[in-house]
Amino acid sequence: MTARVPSGDFVGVHWLRTIPGVPAEQINTTVPEKSPDFEENGFIQVSLVSGSMHPNFHQFSSLLQTDTWAYQSRSKRPPWYKAASLASEITMACPSAARSHLVLPHNYVPVRVFSVLVEVGPMRFPSDAEFARYRLDLRMYWTPLEEDS
Repeated sequence: MTARVPSGDFVGVHWLRTIPGVPAEQINTTVPEKSPDFEENGFIQVSLVSGSMHPNFHQFSSLLQTDTWAYQSRSKRPPWYKAASLASEITMACPSAARSHLVLPHNYVPVRVFSVLVEVGPMRFPSDAEFARYRLDLRMYWTPLEEDS
């Protein structure tokens, strides 16, 4: 079976899962139902806003809208500190993204992440009254690698 080239949001999800201090199992493209894990750790949602490929070689530029979510069941006040803390962990990890090598699941080729830059945010993003939400936009530069890299 031939390995596939991933999408920008797939690469983004898997790069975020490598950041120490963020809940790796609580990162995906769709916000889940409320659960004890969601309440304890928060959730990071990744959405591909736009992307492009260099015209002469396979380097991709993906703009990822990254939302950090938190809630607490025993309070009417959203836990802004928890959503803000997740956004800060992501922001602080961006400079160390240079030259990251990611091995991806599900028969995708590995990728090299050249850099991740915070283009916007993090900023508090009021939404539903029971959820705290911060948003930051990340620009990720990456390339697929040969299967034996």
